[in-house]
Amino acid sequence: MEREACSPLPPEGETGIPREVAKIITEQISAPTLGIGAGPDCDSQVLVLNDLLGLTFKRPAKFVRQYLDGSLQIATALARFKADVESGAYPRNDESYHLPGELKSELPEILDRIRSSQGNQADLDFPDS
Repeated sequence: MEREACSPLPPEGETGIPREVAKIITEQISAPTLGIGAGPDCDSQVLVLNDLLGLTFKRPAKFVRQYLDGSLQIATALARFKADVESGAYPRNDESYHLPGELKSELPEILDRIRSSQGNQADLDFPDS
């Protein structure tokens, strides 16, 4: 039995190992048994991290206990990000990279020279760092 139990077993879920069978196997073999929906009598338990954190948008399997509703938190974060971008609240000036002071002060003159050579004049307005 032990040699056979170390062979691949059917996937869990509808065709998974029933708790009662997993208990018998665990009691009969010396190799550790890992359960994923096979009940608490296994030597250890496995739960896919995405299931544990609720990072799926579908109904989880029967044996999944979610410790976090990550899909809700992700959806909320994405909606907040979208709203901030659309309203102009993101990114703020302090969340943007800026030119070093010396280059920033020289940039309008450099751009004026470029524009005058191209015959294009425009106002420049640089926010303070």
